[in-house]
Amino acid sequence: MYRCLNPGCIGVKLPWSECLPIARENGFEGVGHHLRSARLLHSPRGGHGRRSSVVVVGSAALLAIALAGRAQAGQGENLVANGDFAKTSAGAPVDWASAGDSHVTQRLEAAKDADGRPYARLACTRFDQRSPASHAMLAQVGKVRLVQGRLYEFSCRVRTDGLKSRSIHVAVSDTATWTNCGLNVSLPTGKTWRTHRRFFTATRTVGESTRLQFWFNETGTLDVADVRIAETRAEDAEFTDVVPPAGGRNLVRNGSFEVGPAGWSSLGTQTGWGNLSRLHGSIKTQDAAHGRSFLRIP
Repeated sequence: MYRCLNPGCIGVKLPWSECLPIARENGFEGVGHHLRSARLLHSPRGGHGRRSSVVVVGSAALLAIALAGRAQAGQGENLVANGDFAKTSAGAPVDWASAGDSHVTQRLEAAKDADGRPYARLACTRFDQRSPASHAMLAQVGKVRLVQGRLYEFSCRVRTDGLKSRSIHVAVSDTATWTNCGLNVSLPTGKTWRTHRRFFTATRTVGESTRLQFWFNETGTLDVADVRIAETRAEDAEFTDVVPPAGGRNLVRNGSFEVGPAGWSSLGTQTGWGNLSRLHGSIKTQDAAHGRSFLRIP
């Protein structure tokens, strides 16, 4: 068992959160950024109580192949410029900016965590809702290019401090028409880092007029790291935004459709003088995820 590996030294470019599980699968305890050479630190300690260092070129090469393979399998080129926030200028991340009207006081700066990993910090100290542009926003304009109908994977790491809503919004917009381009989600946040992944299909072809935006509508601090948007294949998509069963009583009446369509109706395009006259879809009783029944909507 080897103790630590610096993936940058072997030419691997992956977020730290993705490197760690792959490193462990290949016999390493962790991934370290602090090493200045391609050395792997062996777990046993030397004779004088010091950790012994050994150069294991073969193991490093094998792990490099594993990491590179993971980066390429179902993972296209990152369409986000400076998504790891490693490039900075005048104390702020390159290719990123804050956005909002004069009624919002905010500051964008580049920072590093305790392990030296870079991230962007957006701090809002004054918020007064006066217009649609009254928001604290981290934005990248004209870098992300999407093709209508193609599937993409979005991922990032975020944490917040002082946000009463405990959530932020993320979207890709076309600033030429102010139309959403397929990604428009709300992400739960907290004081510890959380990794989020979402799949989306581009609803329009767009390039220089795109705006990738992270925003919130209150005072507080947002930290963002390892932002990535890459084209992917349908077979690589894993939809994991599922709420596990809670221990309390279900307050939704007939939530599993065990008594047919009772208590449910549908809204849709008007037909004749009214709306849809009944529940759209059919109740099925085979292979239900919960109970005996479920609703299938064609």
